[in-house]
Amino acid sequence: MEITKFQEYPLPEKVGNGKESNVFRISNNHAAKTPIIPHEITLKNLEKEFEIAKILFDKGISVPKPEGIFFIKYDIHFLKSFIMEYIEGKNGFEISNEEYSYSARLWREELERARGLGFITYDSSHAGNFIWSPKKEKIYLIDFEMWEPMREIWK
Repeated sequence: MEITKFQEYPLPEKVGNGKESNVFRISNNHAAKTPIIPHEITLKNLEKEFEIAKILFDKGISVPKPEGIFFIKYDIHFLKSFIMEYIEGKNGFEISNEEYSYSARLWREELERARGLGFITYDSSHAGNFIWSPKKEKIYLIDFEMWEPMREIWK
């Protein structure tokens, strides 16, 4: 599927926020991660995060499908954004204790698979860095701006 018209979503729904970025639901199937303050460092981090997500997705790690870097319209501004698949679910802080014990095991397994590919996952212990989808009984790793490749994995 080709994605070309995200600029047609003038007021996307904000579904998450972090230290440097906000996440907006821009359609039924897509989300956009956008730096709060778009300066050179945060825009580079956005591109790095897309590249890491693409590698993880291509290697079979459970992450929202990365679509690319596009501009979305927000109010009167066009914002450079990392566009990805929208996952209906909750982060680790929002789930019940019962859901957490099962989803945390899946989370640790996916992190170990990512580390096995050679990633250093600096902030991976943060419960806000995964989404639990009860419908699919699956977790999705998110938020890779603090991750670094430990060895050559770009193939």
